[in-house]
Amino acid sequence: MKDLIDERNFKEASRRSIIKWWDVRMVNDEIPASDHNEMTQSKDDELGDFFKMSEAEQERVRDIMQRLEEEAKQDEYEKQLEIEEVRKRRELVEKGFNISTNSMSGDYGKNPVENTDELARIQAILGEKDSAFKNTIEEAAKHQNE
Repeated sequence: MKDLIDERNFKEASRRSIIKWWDVRMVNDEIPASDHNEMTQSKDDELGDFFKMSEAEQERVRDIMQRLEEEAKQDEYEKQLEIEEVRKRRELVEKGFNISTNSMSGDYGKNPVENTDELARIQAILGEKDSAFKNTIEEAAKHQNE
């Protein structure tokens, strides 16, 4: 049984050697050689088992694999839709969209108006209020003088 110090010493000695420790396949003395060979060959046999199946079983395996691939594609598509939705929400929030009120109120009035048509409309609206206020004051002054 090896402890951590033995493993460290082995790795240090192996790093300096021509044959690297990660290239060496270790065989446990407790496992008989025949069992070890069977363990290494079991991976190769898995593919061989597919060809030993009957046509019906091979077709069933192909159908399962195709269904799994389709499900993976569907999951990827749904994941992309979710990512796109999150990206759009983030863009709206960055632009000043207030999700709770469902409006662009977060950015309203913070930037100067650049469009001349909008600026003219704003001035006309504000001018109406100002002129109406002046008219009210003038009428009150007339009534007071009478």
